[in-house]
Amino acid sequence: MPSPIEAYEEVLQLQIGLLEALPPTSGSYPYPSLGITGQTESRPFRAAVLENAYLRLVVLPELGGRIISLFDKRTARESLPVRERLEPEAGGDRGAYLPDGIQICLSQGHRLNSMGPVHAAIHAGEESSAIWLGEFGAGQPYGLTARISLEAESAVARIECRMHNRGWDRLPYSGGFSLGFTGEEPSSEFWHDARMDIGLAWLPVDRGWEACSLEAGCVFANRFAMDAELSPRQVDAWSVELLPVTSLGGISAASRDLAAFLTPEALRLQAARRLPNHKVLILTKDGQTLEAPADLYPEHILELPLDGLPSELTELVVMSDRREEVLRFAAAGGGERSDLPKVAMRAEVLPPTQDEAALTRATFNVSTRHIAWTRLGMISLAQGDTAEAGERFEQALLYNADDPLLWWEAAAAARVAGRSGDEEPAELLNAHYLSPLEPALRAEAFLSQPVEPGKEPNPLVAPLDEAPESYIEVAAMLVEHGLLSDATRWIDEALRHADLAMLRILLAYCYLSGSRMAAEAASEIQKAEALGLPTPLPWRRVEIDALRAVGSRFPEAVGIRKWLELAERLATRTPRDT
Repeated sequence: MPSPIEAYEEVLQLQIGLLEALPPTSGSYPYPSLGITGQTESRPFRAAVLENAYLRLVVLPELGGRIISLFDKRTARESLPVRERLEPEAGGDRGAYLPDGIQICLSQGHRLNSMGPVHAAIHAGEESSAIWLGEFGAGQPYGLTARISLEAESAVARIECRMHNRGWDRLPYSGGFSLGFTGEEPSSEFWHDARMDIGLAWLPVDRGWEACSLEAGCVFANRFAMDAELSPRQVDAWSVELLPVTSLGGISAASRDLAAFLTPEALRLQAARRLPNHKVLILTKDGQTLEAPADLYPEHILELPLDGLPSELTELVVMSDRREEVLRFAAAGGGERSDLPKVAMRAEVLPPTQDEAALTRATFNVSTRHIAWTRLGMISLAQGDTAEAGERFEQALLYNADDPLLWWEAAAAARVAGRSGDEEPAELLNAHYLSPLEPALRAEAFLSQPVEPGKEPNPLVAPLDEAPESYIEVAAMLVEHGLLSDATRWIDEALRHADLAMLRILLAYCYLSGSRMAAEAASEIQKAEALGLPTPLPWRRVEIDALRAVGSRFPEAVGIRKWLELAERLATRTPRDT
């Protein structure tokens, strides 16, 4: 039976530097830029924790979902160089960033929301447990779904990430992660601080990881060294395993089973899991192969002396009793970063259009047919032809079945058509499998319930309170799909959880677009202006359209005009067709 593995939440009291919100720039939009105050204070943070006999992993959902601790219980050492005071550094798109810990990245830079809240959920199992993270539309039209897991009998953590372009334009992308480091510069495969004798090896599960760059105290390990892009509604998935290395003296090579440090005098091995009855094969320069037995256990570092070798060591292999290679490396070379040429990888896009004839022609192009069928389905859904919408979404799924929003669109079309049944539709099950924390799925569950009187917040929707921008994301999606009645009902519920100015603007837009309820729209605009400048600022195409429509209908609304001017001036950093 596997040893126990725990998964739980706790509250950490952390000393963290204070920031001040400054006017947005073209780099920070739709968020304010940030200024460093030089002051710190102690604040509580929700922490999600995975723990087994060898490792304790801590994630902070309120700080972008970063891994803030990998405590190596084999040596009772913290393997990450996390500071006692988390003080932001100047730089990055928002003017300040927090380098500490391991963060998931869209490209070779920090996410705009890297210090903001993300959705998080814990799943406990007998053989492995996981922390799920989700971030949707945080200033750019992407969906990030990540699973950080730990097996019961291993000191290796695993990050599995799915990055989804939710919009209709190209999305710059080179997915990976960053690590704030101290000491020596990291190689392309691992980092080690000789002074503290702590380090980390990263082992991409996917072949082809190319880029490893340094920037202001962080190493960025990315899938691509080139300038890549995600096509509209494209999904990219990647996985990487993380092996803490502590008290080993250094890192020469690593695998998911063990780390090795080689010096002229000795070979030191630190196992990530129990590896009894193994052996070490040493190949020397004069062609000899020497063999030594090795019982490897996580609790102990094995040291083999090398001072009696007949000639220089050239290659080393660790092998199981079934002759399975656990580790192989050459004694010289490897592990250094290389500057690979950057070659642009342009994504395929379909110009925005509502022309059904043009979209139908685009279904014959293999690079755009999934986008064309999706847009055709959206047009049918907005026109109320749910049967045709369902057929078109089914066609799109033939070519883009890993798009969770497409499965949601098919489910929404069936619900609007009046499909009945007690079991959850297969479309929603598929969407949930691909993106468990997708906010549209929670909205779909809410909209599938009968309308009930009352003003109390619905507990089904409450988990989105972790990242309130998700309320806007879902509202914008419903409006974009022409589901104005659903959007109105959703916004009414969302406002019971978070009174956001953009929600009220979208509600006014629904009133003006659908039922022509001008008085109700005017009331919502007044309430929105009373709330002040929205945060984050409007950046989605439907948000800009809503501002233009209500601004034209209510020219006396000074706040709306200012917000629109700000959006049109600064919302150029990210695609707005979402």
